[in-house]
Amino acid sequence: MSAKHQIFALLLLPITVGLCLWMQDAVAREKLDSVPPDIFTEGALQPELALPGEQYLEMLLNRRYEELTQVLEPYLKPVQGKGSSEFDTALTVLGRTEKWLEKYFSEWVEATPDSAVPYLVRSNYYTEQGLEARGEKYLRETPRAQISEMKRLFKLSFGDIDKATSLNDLTAYPYAMKLNMAMRLGKHEELRGIYEAGIKRDPALYWLSNAYYWTQVPAWGGSVADQNRFLGELKRQYSKYPWLKGIELDVMIDDINQKPGEPCDKIPEYRKALEFHENSWINYQLGRAYSCNRDFKEALVYLRKSIEQWPHRAITWRLLGAIEHEKGRHDKAYDASRIATHLNPQDDFAFFQLGNIALYLEKYPEAEQAYLLASLVSPGNASYSEYIGLVKRSAADPNSPQQLALLTDDESRVASKTTYLHGKKNGQSIFYDEANRPREVQYFEDGKLKYSDLFHPDGYRATRLSVKVDLYSGPYWEYSPSGKVISLGTLDKGNAEGLLVRSFENGKPLYSGVYENGQKKGKIKFWVPSKQIDGMTVIAVAANGISHVNTPLSAQTTFHLKDGKPIYLYTAMEGLSAGKHEVIFKLYDSQGEECMEVPVSGSTEDGFNFYYAYYTPNKKEDQPGDWKAVIFLDGDQIATMPLTVL
Repeated sequence: MSAKHQIFALLLLPITVGLCLWMQDAVAREKLDSVPPDIFTEGALQPELALPGEQYLEMLLNRRYEELTQVLEPYLKPVQGKGSSEFDTALTVLGRTEKWLEKYFSEWVEATPDSAVPYLVRSNYYTEQGLEARGEKYLRETPRAQISEMKRLFKLSFGDIDKATSLNDLTAYPYAMKLNMAMRLGKHEELRGIYEAGIKRDPALYWLSNAYYWTQVPAWGGSVADQNRFLGELKRQYSKYPWLKGIELDVMIDDINQKPGEPCDKIPEYRKALEFHENSWINYQLGRAYSCNRDFKEALVYLRKSIEQWPHRAITWRLLGAIEHEKGRHDKAYDASRIATHLNPQDDFAFFQLGNIALYLEKYPEAEQAYLLASLVSPGNASYSEYIGLVKRSAADPNSPQQLALLTDDESRVASKTTYLHGKKNGQSIFYDEANRPREVQYFEDGKLKYSDLFHPDGYRATRLSVKVDLYSGPYWEYSPSGKVISLGTLDKGNAEGLLVRSFENGKPLYSGVYENGQKKGKIKFWVPSKQIDGMTVIAVAANGISHVNTPLSAQTTFHLKDGKPIYLYTAMEGLSAGKHEVIFKLYDSQGEECMEVPVSGSTEDGFNFYYAYYTPNKKEDQPGDWKAVIFLDGDQIATMPLTVL
């Protein structure tokens, strides 16, 4: 094992010790087997007027129906040279899932019955209601009641589309809406005809072509050949309608996202996709990727571009809020997170994030409300009720420490206990293993994580890690079971940096090395007797134990049978050729009989490696006297150690 691997074998936690900001892309709750409840009740839903198009929601809620129709009517015309229109924005803003909104849409239809506008908007509303009722499972896995409810709502939507086309047969929007529903009803044979009817009316409408492309995926009855054939059709339109590249860009992004690895590992691929075409979705992907790497400055550039290009994507606002909170701009973080909950009220994680930021700001009523709504979205998440209790206790006694205890998912045991003061983590945050023993203790000051202790399964503190801005940075220590320091080094953003010294339990050094960005620089220096063999430096040590970082706890030649403890044999070498090697440990007793032969294999990349084996003497059969250990590397003897067994 290389020295780099030694270091990071012990760091089982991710480099980022805070919340991973990019991971919660989708709605954080599991879809329920029934229609989800309205999160924003009538009177509680407030338009976010800083966002383009939210004025249409304000008009609807204020029952300014004639004005709303008058404003939107011109946008039904074919968009031609733009690819989208203000009507796209209106459909997005008004395409909400609150069931109580139905009466407003119906009143709007009654107020202006001779315009296609309210019928199309209500049709889109029914479609969104139907999709929400159906859920996200495959058709064969969806309960019959949910399918029936979807069909009922889709029937209402089709009725409104028919009425709208009877009033205005020039717009392509009805055909995009039909595609969205037809593929979910299994009517694959009708899709091409619907698409062609729409294209005749407006070949530039992105929403139409995008809807048709996704009807061609295998999951909805199409095929890869169908998808590729349609992309070929679109490519011939790029020179005239360049925004249609966004459909092929979506395919590129899907392919990148499905590859193994973290988003930050894929930045070059996202940037290449951006060169093909730029839109809000690829800028979000880059913002997410840079945030994964904690390059928040670069992440904010792309997230803000994404919002500028399409401000109605909830996950963009949520990620922006998380980063602003990390950067200490808590009021901006709060506003961004609130917008995220407005745009997607079925995302419990967005409400949870909003609650956390409100708690940090000591906005206790707002925090309680956010956690309450999170629990409404995801009633199976018991932790939200614990946060509500924390907020209530903090509000009642703001100057006293309050403890938050969270249970495991199955609620069988306590998972963690954290101390809060003035809405912020202060003091210890203890995480427990399955045996209810501490596995990690984090230490906070005014909401900032300062260092973290990791515990060995045997119960002792094994590692202390310094933390700066939620990254492992600064000195770190490794400890033996008796609490002695056996390793001292420095990390910079999770990577070994500078001098690393590994020691025996008595404090005497075993070896040291210098690291840069996690890579060994130069050669390992041994502080115990060594010898040169074919350009390698080799050490061999007998010990009474091996630490959790795979170093000997002692260096000794005398052992006692009555102790019943193993004899550990350890060897390390610097200058080892790259590749796989085999070390064989042999142990001979006082009669010269071989009592142990253990082969151990391992590979090296940087020229350093170590190996060990152990033998537990048999009190009844083994005899005291002069023993001998012999170590072989790839068949050649490299070390002999005389031992005394008493």
